[in-house]
Amino acid sequence: LGMSVLDRWLSSCCLLLLCINLSYSNHITFVQPQKANMTFDTPNIPLTLATSPEYSLGAHTIICVDVMWGQGEQSFCKNELADWVLRGLESGDYAVRVTLHSVDPSKREMVALTPDGHIDPNDIVVVETAYRHFTVDLGDASIPPKFQITWPRNKERVVMPSDGVVEVSFRVTPPKEKGLDVVFEGNVCLTWGGVEDLSGASFVCGDAGSSVLALPNVKAGRNVVTGVLVDTTGKIISDEHATSSNAFFVEEIADSSGLVLEVGRGGGDSFVYNSEYCGGKDETINVVVISARTIDRYEEAMTMLKSLLFNWNRGGVGGRFKYIKFHLVLDEGGVKFFKEALLAQDIANVCYEIYNFEQVCGVGTTTFLEDYGFELSAHYSGKAGYCRLFLSPVINADDFIAIESDQLFFEDVNLLFEEFADMPESVLVAAPEMYQHWYRGRPYNGDNDGGRMDINGNNNDADDGGGVGLEQGDDWHGYGYIGGIMAFRSSKMKEQGWENFWRSALKSYIESSSEESWAPRLNDQDVFNAVFTVEPKLAGNFDCSWNLQYHAYMNTARICAEGELNCEESRRQNIFVCRKRPRVVHFMAGSYKSGGLYYSAFWDSFKKMDLSLIKFTVS
Repeated sequence: LGMSVLDRWLSSCCLLLLCINLSYSNHITFVQPQKANMTFDTPNIPLTLATSPEYSLGAHTIICVDVMWGQGEQSFCKNELADWVLRGLESGDYAVRVTLHSVDPSKREMVALTPDGHIDPNDIVVVETAYRHFTVDLGDASIPPKFQITWPRNKERVVMPSDGVVEVSFRVTPPKEKGLDVVFEGNVCLTWGGVEDLSGASFVCGDAGSSVLALPNVKAGRNVVTGVLVDTTGKIISDEHATSSNAFFVEEIADSSGLVLEVGRGGGDSFVYNSEYCGGKDETINVVVISARTIDRYEEAMTMLKSLLFNWNRGGVGGRFKYIKFHLVLDEGGVKFFKEALLAQDIANVCYEIYNFEQVCGVGTTTFLEDYGFELSAHYSGKAGYCRLFLSPVINADDFIAIESDQLFFEDVNLLFEEFADMPESVLVAAPEMYQHWYRGRPYNGDNDGGRMDINGNNNDADDGGGVGLEQGDDWHGYGYIGGIMAFRSSKMKEQGWENFWRSALKSYIESSSEESWAPRLNDQDVFNAVFTVEPKLAGNFDCSWNLQYHAYMNTARICAEGELNCEESRRQNIFVCRKRPRVVHFMAGSYKSGGLYYSAFWDSFKKMDLSLIKFTVS
């Protein structure tokens, strides 16, 4: 990513989310960039700020800087000013959001400081927020390659693997010569070791064209992994953007629940718990959750499940669906975690079926990538990111909804399932629409907002309702689907031989693609979008309120004037923001780690909520 160097630039980071209602005053001044909407021909942009005397930075006042670009954002907070430099930027439009946090000067004597002498976050208020927009245009400049470790992410808690091997995912951005991408022919080398034993660190090297390297013999505790790019002569590329380093923790999980699981219908491939609470198929919602690799992901999924259960059956138990069955696809660490955190709670009308992650996701993903000659993507989800392709033959349910863990429910999941049940019979899979074109380009008729084109570029509007290429009203843009929530008519998919079908459709898409070498960048989400470009009538579209996407708001802040949604420029760039009351909020890329702005305060509340309170409301 263009701004990945910020991870190495400042280590004291906090991720800020968008605050739509913004105002300017005289407490923050941009010294550099001097003017709004400047254009730079360099990848290194100076950033200098000033604050009013009454809000000079220190123990009671901090300033947070959030840099946003087309593919993401990076943030940091400081209690002192400096002449900073945003390094390694690529061509594109950027926005810098600066937020001044402080305690009312008249009340500072009443505020307790933290042990390190800084302000307690609970006493902080937003004094002012200011923006500066600018553009980077590097033209035909030559740019060296960039390297970023994408997993384990910094401070991530990795479950101790039984074989002691941790797979590190990374991304290499190819160099540019005269403005054009060129292939980087070289290697990636990683060193790692415990923080107390860096002198004895191990190292491993591999082709930079791959995206994963395995670290053997990783020990419990805090570990540091550092990667560099090496050219074909064996020389380390000295550019600062060609190195990356993350610290992560390796931890054990104990199984102290004492729960015994029943063998499921899969004959040993799955296990059931609370089977007495499994209702009939016409009165049960089936929800699939995939969770693997880290304790952070387990806890993330648990927070999402709390929000779902808290809002379930808000109209009372007389609704259409009286039971929930959670189908949990888990690795070994996940089984231990959820037995203690969820299954042991014995929530009424909720039962569980547990599936082996490696059998469901690992084997299928490996075979798929080998068959198509694809590399495992650098996305932090790993093999879990492809798993939905292989669910329908395995999950013991006629219909189910697969839900990603980085989301919060604000509405009854019954309504989502009812919306899916009422879709045309031709629909096999349904999902919300992506806020912009699915990555690497769904064919799209940009001259007609209501027009969709199939893979051959033909306008595909029709009047019979239901899926991509069919008329769905003003809320449908034809951008493709996001994988946060995906609903499957599993029984029909099995009847139609789903795996052979989607493989054939994907092959057709790749052969017809204008790209020289198409490959999925966003894992199974890209594959589903490719398949439904070929077979649009098989897909249905959930209302946008079921997936308010944080990146839509982030890009609105980057492109539009402060406080404006769906401005003319964002529409020109084919970006839309759902302006409805949220039923589900999707905190893409862990953007709930925010400090309370936007909807992230709800995340902290659900994370801390005692499950016994939810158990009481459900019962």
